[in-house]
Amino acid sequence: MGSARRFLFVLLLLEVPFAAPLGAAVRLAATRAETLYAADAMPDCSKLSKLADDGLPLHVVRLRAEADGAPADQIVYHWSMRAPAVGLLVADLDLGPTAQGAAVAGLCAEFGDACILTPDKLAFYTRPTILWVAPTCDILPKTPFRPFRGGISRVVVEARAGARRLGKASAKIGFGHTASITLYADGDDGVGDRGGIPSDINPQFGALVSPNGQTLPAPNKFDFGTGTGESSSVDPGSCTTGGSNRVFDACKTDFLYQSAGRFVASVAEKFMDGSALCDSVGVRILSATIIPRLVVELTPRRPTYTSGDSVNLRVRLLNASPRVGGSGILLIGGGVLTCEEGASVREVAQTKKTSFDLQHCSDTTTQGCTRDADCNPLFCQGCGEGETCLTQSHCSATLSRPCQHDSDCAQASCPTCKEDETCIQVLETPAIVVPVGGSVDLINKPVPVRNVFPEAARLQDVWTVQTFNAGSDDTKVHYRIRGQPVPARTR
Repeated sequence: MGSARRFLFVLLLLEVPFAAPLGAAVRLAATRAETLYAADAMPDCSKLSKLADDGLPLHVVRLRAEADGAPADQIVYHWSMRAPAVGLLVADLDLGPTAQGAAVAGLCAEFGDACILTPDKLAFYTRPTILWVAPTCDILPKTPFRPFRGGISRVVVEARAGARRLGKASAKIGFGHTASITLYADGDDGVGDRGGIPSDINPQFGALVSPNGQTLPAPNKFDFGTGTGESSSVDPGSCTTGGSNRVFDACKTDFLYQSAGRFVASVAEKFMDGSALCDSVGVRILSATIIPRLVVELTPRRPTYTSGDSVNLRVRLLNASPRVGGSGILLIGGGVLTCEEGASVREVAQTKKTSFDLQHCSDTTTQGCTRDADCNPLFCQGCGEGETCLTQSHCSATLSRPCQHDSDCAQASCPTCKEDETCIQVLETPAIVVPVGGSVDLINKPVPVRNVFPEAARLQDVWTVQTFNAGSDDTKVHYRIRGQPVPARTR
């Protein structure tokens, strides 16, 4: 009989999965049995307490307790969560996120309800309803090679009338079991890969949402994180990434890792109601032997040119890395290419430097961009307010002044320009990747040479390329430009 009773007791518990009474006099009901994650850990009790049960966000549950055995105005309820405590218990009261309502007021201090009911505040909360808020994405495991199937939180309420205990009841609330999101890196979800998905410094991230039959709220943003502290928000929209034929619901393809190693990247789809879907994936950024080679070619190639000649200037970056153990070369931001030119005429020598940038944000020069919105702090973690995207050649300090030559930035042509400004040449792309064995033309155009002096001008150009992940390389070019003939004197 003893075994039979125990078996029957287990069956009764399974029949009541959401609210299991531990005492016959107390009942506990939950507005939903499953939730999404919370987008943040700062619930607004003032807003939530005013919502009807069916209007609560998908990461919030209202629990309602009832007890028999005493008049309702004499019953107090004591709430708790069974270990491990997951999620937050918050007051079902008109309180702001950091506000507090006094339950006990002494001569010099008050004690009572707060919006977020930490263990020291929970003892003063005795109302028959309470709100449970799901955990944020921080609960995801740090070893994501195994799919995270969500979890369960158990809330317990005890009813008392004075010193008399009326009974207990509990409710089980699940999270992360219904709709889901999967994060892919280079087309791989990383499941079963304990070492992380191998990648170069620029893994391609894509997120795929599975509603699994649940009606989801209106989406807000997708927040991607590298696992190094860098994060970025992107708008929802169908997209693809390198290494995959899948069509994703959001993509982030321009994260750049600064070092090799293992990292846990993450994504959170945040909805307008404050709920979220979360996932993470392990990536292993590989070390590599990367060899950049800068080549400057002049056509026609001559030791001496005549003033007025048109010379085709071709500046190429080659990736001479080994096929095995090599990696692509990345160019991004400002100062990717410079030319320091020294000119000597007679006994006079002078040196000037010309810089070539890729499209980047006005202050955050390492952030590539194609439009001003790419430099908004909402999408660029390190950017400041009011930054713009520099997409055309401009003066070095007066960024709003377009230019083609240094003379366009001289105060004679630009009164608002500062002294000694130069023209920064902008190549029309936010980033360049050169694969192993490949090459890319950084400059390929005709350039007229000129010398107005009667003597020849001797020139030396030192070209330097500065890569994001492979250091720098430079090369030198020497040539002369003949002087202008002196007109014969006339009598």
